[in-house]
Amino acid sequence: MVRVVVFLVALILCDSIFGMFAKIIFYTQKTGKYARLTYLVKTDTSAIIVLGSSHALKHFIPDIIQDSLQESAFNYGTNGQKLLFNKAIYEIRARRSKPKMVILNVDADWFFDKHNQQDRMADLFPYYGMVGDIVFDNFSRKDRFVGHLKFLSRTFPYNSTIVHIIKYKLQPQYDQRGYEPMDGAVDSLQLDAMLHAERERSKMKWLEPAYDSSLVNLFSQFIDEINKDHVGLFVIFSPDLLKPDRTEIFMDDKVKKICDNKTVPVIDFSNSDVFNDHRLLFRDVSHLNDSGARIFTKMLIDSMKVKMEHLD
Repeated sequence: MVRVVVFLVALILCDSIFGMFAKIIFYTQKTGKYARLTYLVKTDTSAIIVLGSSHALKHFIPDIIQDSLQESAFNYGTNGQKLLFNKAIYEIRARRSKPKMVILNVDADWFFDKHNQQDRMADLFPYYGMVGDIVFDNFSRKDRFVGHLKFLSRTFPYNSTIVHIIKYKLQPQYDQRGYEPMDGAVDSLQLDAMLHAERERSKMKWLEPAYDSSLVNLFSQFIDEINKDHVGLFVIFSPDLLKPDRTEIFMDDKVKKICDNKTVPVIDFSNSDVFNDHRLLFRDVSHLNDSGARIFTKMLIDSMKVKMEHLD
């Protein structure tokens, strides 16, 4: 019995010590995903914020937005993140200070696999002490209880950050007010192969996607929340190299219907002839390169200004 007690005391001490050092090291990061997230969670007060996944991160250039709209802007886009994360990051920001405008880039895959979205909330675990209630807000009661229980460990919040810390110490990843430019372009052979594969898929029988209705409802609540905060909102579908398939169109229409019912302006570039099939504007099938992002952001601002004139 004494040995068990000694072991548990030693385990708690080790966990506390390693957790303390992990926290110190975590907050020394100057570049990369977590350095940017730390800035968003603790510091940023930009008037205009861009929310979304890697499409937001790679497509929206805050410097152009700032110059055109005469308001400070920051890109909050985060690789691989979907509805749960973006709702949380908005709430974290709004608790500290509300932005004037949200540019929300929505992807069709936001409405699938809620469990995976919950797993990806681990990106916010290092900030549990500040925003833990927001991080677990949209979890089930059971998942919320288990999630909170894990934070009895002092090292747990930083378990998934060590690789990133090492990576960005060795290879710093700089951004431009959150925007991460991409170089390179899709070559012609790649594009031909993509178009051929798309034609073959279009011949297959299409079935309505098994989306998660609870996520669709959560998106509607998210829109209501932003509107209740009296924050300007634009919902955007940004460009893809290929025209949207039937599943993307189906889910995009659901989003548009929600926005129409709530009088939220939607700007859709997913089916734009300026971008579809224009490989030199894309780094890969779904991400614009820097040249494409500059064209897109300028076109977006022009479209937003037209919408704003009609809203006035």
